[in-house]
Amino acid sequence: MRRNTSQSSLRSLGAYVSFEQLASFYLLTKQLPLKQNINALSQLAGPYKTKLRGRGIEFEDVRPYQMGDDIRTIDWRVSARSGHTYTKQFCEEKERQVFIILDQRQHMFFGSQNAMKSVLAADIAAMLAWAAFHNGDRVGGLVFNDERQESIRPKRQRNTLLSFINKIVEYNHQLKSFKPVPEYSINQVLLEIQRLAKPGTQIYFITDGFDINDESSGYLHHIARHCECVLLRPVDPLDEHLPVKGRFHVSDGEKTAFFNANNQKTQTDYHEQSRAFSHQLKGLLGQHFIPMIPVSTADEPLTVLHQYFSTSRRGK
Repeated sequence: MRRNTSQSSLRSLGAYVSFEQLASFYLLTKQLPLKQNINALSQLAGPYKTKLRGRGIEFEDVRPYQMGDDIRTIDWRVSARSGHTYTKQFCEEKERQVFIILDQRQHMFFGSQNAMKSVLAADIAAMLAWAAFHNGDRVGGLVFNDERQESIRPKRQRNTLLSFINKIVEYNHQLKSFKPVPEYSINQVLLEIQRLAKPGTQIYFITDGFDINDESSGYLHHIARHCECVLLRPVDPLDEHLPVKGRFHVSDGEKTAFFNANNQKTQTDYHEQSRAFSHQLKGLLGQHFIPMIPVSTADEPLTVLHQYFSTSRRGK
């Protein structure tokens, strides 16, 4: 795996992350406002229609129902007890709730440049978490691997964020080469998100999306109706293109196969399959107004985040 050591202060390198590196992103993300750059997002797949919901609303109190009030806000329980009609009052939340979903399954333990996709995903999660913290938001998340998942409830506390980073490191270090394990489905995660996410939550999915399917669409529809969602997709150059030439072997730890990259048909078929999958995934997410942002292991992740979550690019 080719590494670029000049980027070591801006990202994690290699096969695993460290707590110290992820914690150091606290300083790097102070100028990352997490405000969606609609112009940049629209270039991903045509005009981008945002479902921005601000910081949401939360229950405050009840008061007697007045003519013209929305009947959907009637508090039927209080009304039944009192014998009079009462309506709920809401106030705008002072803090937005940000929830970060991080994929650390075995298929993410792959990379040909700078770092594994699992490492890149962990960097992105930590950067988003710190940026949201600087923005005054309540930050939490869910980390999952092939066997289980764990969630951290969003709070406006540094200790909560550090607990989330600890979970990221823990799950990342459980990844081992060629470890045969059952796969934990993304749909199991989405079902949990339906339960955890409050209306108005900003949700960041960080996964390569390999198992997002028609069943996932139903869960995403339910989530995206009430929350603002973005999917950041870690990719590696070898996910999209084979090496230009040469004869290579691949292995799952037990079996080894060879392929000839000099074969033009092999090159073309591989690229077309990769492009078709990306197009299909982008289309499925687009049905629910969820933008998909690809981030390559060859990229500097913070630069990509500034491109899509700042009104202008940071200075060099």
